[in-house]
Amino acid sequence: MKSKANRRYYLHRCVKRIKGVTVKARQRTVLVPFDLELTDKLKELQNLNYSIQTEIY
Repeated sequence: MKSKANRRYYLHRCVKRIKGVTVKARQRTVLVPFDLELTDKLKELQNLNYSIQTEIY
């Protein structure tokens, strides 16, 4: 359990570094720009029951 939580927090840090991406951890939501391709780290968060939503500017 602890290692799974650590991995999730590590992914939060990595994904926040991508320009234009916002992570709302309490809502388990990741907001990404419309034209951004999904990376491996975003796909891994999606496997951890995070919803990935696009922002249209």
